[in-house]
Amino acid sequence: MSKSVRISTVRKRHPQVWILKTTEGGPRHVDHWNDFQKEKAVAIGWSAIKTDPTRFGNFAEFKLAIKPKKGSPNASRTIWNFANEWQTGDIVVMCVGYPPNQKKSVHLYGFARIIGKFFFDQNSTWWHFKRKAEIRPVEQEIPLTIFREIFGRSMLQTVHGPFSEKKFLKFSEQVRKLYPKVWRGMKTRYTTIRPARKNRRDDGYLLPEEIEKEESHSLYEGAKRLIEVNAYERNPKARRECIAHYGSSCCICKFIFAEGYGQVGAGLIHVHHLRRLSQIAEEYRVDPVRDLRPVCPNCHAIIHKRKNPYSLEEVRKFLKEASRKTMRCS
Repeated sequence: MSKSVRISTVRKRHPQVWILKTTEGGPRHVDHWNDFQKEKAVAIGWSAIKTDPTRFGNFAEFKLAIKPKKGSPNASRTIWNFANEWQTGDIVVMCVGYPPNQKKSVHLYGFARIIGKFFFDQNSTWWHFKRKAEIRPVEQEIPLTIFREIFGRSMLQTVHGPFSEKKFLKFSEQVRKLYPKVWRGMKTRYTTIRPARKNRRDDGYLLPEEIEKEESHSLYEGAKRLIEVNAYERNPKARRECIAHYGSSCCICKFIFAEGYGQVGAGLIHVHHLRRLSQIAEEYRVDPVRDLRPVCPNCHAIIHKRKNPYSLEEVRKFLKEASRKTMRCS
């Protein structure tokens, strides 16, 4: 076996969709749905296979090491793809498998969005091959015709896919007609947000534009969001409380829209969230006074110019240095 360490090169691509059974040994026999939710992870596994695929330089070496006789004939390829082909942001539809001759509805457990890299859990009491994920339970019987029309005549393997986002959107549209509440959750958390190109900068990150959202009665937010703009800056209630405390002038450059543009600019300002998402726990309550600051769109754009945002003080220094240079040149 090669002792080389495999370095995975991840290409940027649109999220893909995977169908994953939560059961082993047939429909609803040894079901791991509760384990998925408890560990906040999606997983696959075969009891006879306890070999970490990341130790191998290529699929041929891995397949030879685990030996085809262990598990199903497709086990080695399924595990290898799970470790190497799945990526952060991919969508997972979790359901009970169905045979070609089934006539009853398919039980849909829920959906997941992959948020972490593959890891081999050697000490797991259930499946060993895992990826951290945001999981949204649904627990709904979906007509078999919907699954067959979009994903195929049967679904008996552990993993099926990848499918395109286009197919997932078609699936969500079919479900929406029958179960509006289920579809709303799919739409807000499991479809890709693709803003117009004009809102993107060269480095691929979005400028933190204000986006109107429905009134929120709570400032609780899910901490880890797979979107490119800080979700806390969009919360309308948090925004109002921040501006009520600090006013609508930019805390960096002191610009006030009402003074520059008249009444049409009254109250216009962005808010910036000070804490990095990596420092926030799974459930977090945003404090509009402690955690948010009013900033103008120009300063806000500079703050988010890099992936690790600049601090307010750093942007103030940029302004002072640029001002001094301008004065020397005049």
